[in-house]
Amino acid sequence: MRKEKCIIIAVLALSSQSLFALNDMGVGGSYDGFSMNATGVINLGNLTSIDPEIIEFSSLLEPAYPNPFNLTTTISYLLPQAADVNLAVYNILGRKICTLMNSRVESGLHQVVWDGCDNAGNKVPGGVYYYRLEAGDYQGVQRVILTRG
Repeated sequence: MRKEKCIIIAVLALSSQSLFALNDMGVGGSYDGFSMNATGVINLGNLTSIDPEIIEFSSLLEPAYPNPFNLTTTISYLLPQAADVNLAVYNILGRKICTLMNSRVESGLHQVVWDGCDNAGNKVPGGVYYYRLEAGDYQGVQRVILTRG
């Protein structure tokens, strides 16, 4: 196998000899000969195997950044394969505030910015909101806090 140059999105299993992780291209696999420096950066060794189930069924919804936010926040998600994506924001009562994405999206790491407005472009009040990602069979929900000054 070859050396992998990638960003580790999620460490799924770790031992003294090997690392099983999901990288930024949605590839789950085992790596040997890895090392971690003092700041937590992982240098990968050789990719020894790829897990097709991880590739097929993983989709990661990241926490929004910044959170809490005042003007805008960025929502990131990883798709290991192309999928029909629906990303929407809901208030604490479960009412849909806005749809951020509703289309077919290619595999990879994606980012969407929410400006704290509803579908009509009106600023929503400060408070707790939830964003939900649906992509294929995957569903994920994260919380975000909007502060208004």
